Order: sequence, then C-alpha cells, then structure tokens
Amino acid sequence: MPAYWSDGAGKCSKKSRLLTPPASTDTVLKRERDTFMLRAIENLLVLQDRDTRIHALEAEMEGFAPQRSRLQGQTAAGRARQEAAKTQLHHLESERKELELEVVAQQDLIAKYSLQQFQTKKNDEYRAL
Repeated sequence: MPAYWSDGAGKCSKKSRLLTPPASTDTVLKRERDTFMLRAIENLLVLQDRDTRIHALEAEMEGFAPQRSRLQGQTAAGRARQEAAKTQLHHLESERKELELEVVAQQDLIAKYSLQQFQTKKNDEYRAL
C-alpha cells in the first residue's frame, strides 16, 4: 500500500481519502455479514431474555393453583365459622329474651306480693300469704 493513502496513524488527509482505493467486494461482504451476525445475536439475546421471563412467569403461575385452592378452603372454613357464630348468636339472643321475660314475670310477682302484703290488715291474712 503506498504511503500517500494514509498518514500512518490511521488518519487520512483530504487528499489521501480521495486517493484511497475502494474496498474490495470481499471486505464489504464481510462487514455486512458481521453486521448481520451482530444484529442476529442481539435479537437472539433479546429472545432468550423474553423466553427466560416467560418460563419464570409460567412457573410462578403454576404456584398460584395450590395457593388459590388453599385460600378457597380457608374462605370456606371462615364462612362456616361465621354461620356457626350467627347461629349461636341467635340462640343466645333467644335465651336472653326468655330470661328477660322471666325477670319481668318475677318482678310482676314481687310487685303483686308486695301489694298484697300492704293490703293485709290482720295477722291471719298476713300468714296466709
């Protein structure tokens, strides 16, 4: 290669660029092939990354089914406990009402006896109560 094509440091002067012979078709084809290969490798790496993410997400999704079943079981058990608590609450409320009615009945009886006690004037009537 003649010295006037390059200054030796890899820089070409304006004059030397004009005098640089055209690249051979082999060199151009080699550069195009290398560029194509680099793009293909980059695309393959992107594809590999996406494929890895897909597999990770699929594995994560497989774990959702047992977790979902477990949570549905817990929900059903919670609902059953809630229904049992409601039933017990209704039972306790009815017992409370019965006891309140019994208290009212006893208070009425006490009031009746107190009234009778104040109305008695003789000792025999008082003993009869």
